[in-house]
Amino acid sequence: MVQSMDKERAMGIIKHEKSKSDKKVVQYIKEHD
Repeated sequence: MVQSMDKERAMGIIKHEKSKSDKKVVQYIKEHD
């Protein structure tokens, strides 16, 4: 599991990247969770 601070940053990345590539974000979560 990622730390709470990294989790919040990841959520920010998710929201930003969602318009670009949902698949890329999902991959990021799987690698860092």
